[in-house]
Parts: sequence; C-alpha cells; structure tokens
Amino acid sequence: MSAGTRRIAVPLLLAVFVAGALLSGCRYHRRHHPYVVDGYSDFYYEASLHNDTDVELYSWDFAFDRAIVEFEAFNFDGEFLIEIFDDHDVLVYQRLFFGDGGDYEFERDETDDGDEGDWHVRVTTTNVDGFIRFAVF
Repeated sequence: MSAGTRRIAVPLLLAVFVAGALLSGCRYHRRHHPYVVDGYSDFYYEASLHNDTDVELYSWDFAFDRAIVEFEAFNFDGEFLIEIFDDHDVLVYQRLFFGDGGDYEFERDETDDGDEGDWHVRVTTTNVDGFIRFAVF
C-alpha cells in the first residue's frame, strides 16, 4: 500500500469505526429493515413493511414512570400490535391497530404508570403492508 493510499484508507477506516460506535445505540431488525433508535428515554420505530408477520422485542432505558406513544401509518393494511412493558415487565400499554389500506394520520396515547428503568416494546405484525412509524417518549 502506498503512502497516498494509506492517507486515504486510515481516515476512511476511522470514519467507519466512529460511525459504527455511534450507531451501536441503534438496533436494526435485518428481515425488513425498520429504522429503530432507542435513545435515553426515547424510542423510535419506522419501517416500510410488505406482507410482514413477525414478533420483535426492543429495549431501552426510560427515565420516567409514564410515556407518550405516537403512531402513524400510511397505506396500512393488516394488524400492528404495540405492547410496552416497564422495568419489572408489567404491561403498561397495549394497542392493536387495524389497517384496511388507509392511513392513521396521527394517533397520540399515554401509557399507564410504570417503573423507570429498562423498558421493552414488543411489536407484533400480522400480514402488514405499508409505512409504519411510532415513538415512545
């Protein structure tokens, strides 16, 4: 490797390493590639799904005892279930969204009271098509 190539390769490898370290807080489900970010006290899920039937579980650190849940979907068909559990695995939120090819332009809800700490979201999809986005904060 020439000196000029090394000057390009080293910064490029460093950039890849830094990007990997920054993205380590993000979790990606490889099957249908939802964009999931679980920041401190925030959780975001976004995916374009095609005939998806699956169960996924995500965790994040939540600093409060109650959360706001926002949901929207476009060209949505199928069933999309969101279940949220607090630090002691107590169910604090459960909602099943039914789609018939239309849109949920913006739904806002609140969880029950729970214990702060390691919260979990279980997402269950049944024959889902469409673009889904929800946030918990």
